[in-house]
Amino acid sequence: MEALMKQLDIRIPKFRLNRQVKLTTTTDKSGARSLEVSAMDLDGTYMSLFTQVEAFVSEEKSDVIKEEPFIFALPQGPGEENPDINIRIRLSFYGHYGEPVHPITYTIKPDETETVI
Repeated sequence: MEALMKQLDIRIPKFRLNRQVKLTTTTDKSGARSLEVSAMDLDGTYMSLFTQVEAFVSEEKSDVIKEEPFIFALPQGPGEENPDINIRIRLSFYGHYGEPVHPITYTIKPDETETVI
């Protein structure tokens, strides 16, 4: 693309891509909770942005999912002693722009179903 633009004598303007990460929690009929990690544009259009997502739902255990949908089982609960779930997520991108792995630390509240970061 750069070679073509140079040949056409057209300057490539600087640009910035803005993407959002959406965290969605659901509870099924049996009470099991899950977390879905997805990506979207600023206008809400879903997109494939990650090659893999790793989620640490506890200190000693992590799950890695390498294809969409990125859905992780959450610990049962929430219990009265610890109603929030602390989760660490590592997002791996396709790397078209040299993006490094991006870590996110987030606390899921018991009544929360959707968060956009």
